[in-house]
Amino acid sequence: MIINRIKENKFYILYKRVIPKNTICPRYVIYRTDEFDGDLVKDFNYLSEAKRFFNKATKEAETYERILLNG
Repeated sequence: MIINRIKENKFYILYKRVIPKNTICPRYVIYRTDEFDGDLVKDFNYLSEAKRFFNKATKEAETYERILLNG
């Protein structure tokens, strides 16, 4: 299976899976970066859902990191 990187930041990477026709499998997947364990976070059928989750998770990770550094 081929995957293409769509969006990334310090915490997460959003990929699109290139899958054969008539295959039932979520097309979009979010992984943590290697620095943060590199594991699968969640997969999605639609790009809009994946981007919404990606942006929300990124914002939460940035907030958490800021709190750890300041306090």
